[in-house]
Amino acid sequence: GSSKKEGASLLFKLYCLAVLTVMAASYTVLMRFTRTVEGVKYYSTPTVFVTECAKMIITLCILTKEHKGSIRKVSQDLRSNICGKPIEMLKMSVPSIVYAIQNNMTFIGLSNLDAATYQVTYQMKIPCTAL
Repeated sequence: GSSKKEGASLLFKLYCLAVLTVMAASYTVLMRFTRTVEGVKYYSTPTVFVTECAKMIITLCILTKEHKGSIRKVSQDLRSNICGKPIEMLKMSVPSIVYAIQNNMTFIGLSNLDAATYQVTYQMKIPCTAL
């Protein structure tokens, strides 16, 4: 009984690792391609905004599922946790703004560096943060 449950957990972890690895690698390569291809260039700011809106919609769907489809409970939850706690919302807004700036800088970096150099430089933030 217990070992089968642990095996499924390991399989799920490997699946998540594989998906995240493919997603991270393809994100960099595809973004680099779209920033260097000949033709009309697009602005990074609306792209970041649309991406964040998509994340918000997905989050609201998950929250609705957690509340068993009750829009009223979702609305109450959002009101109490966001509007009802302005200091907490202010605390969350600082990393959110920094994250938005970082995403815009990603576009600038990939417009001026090749994908491999960007990826190595981007991943250097992990050991530098650990130090």
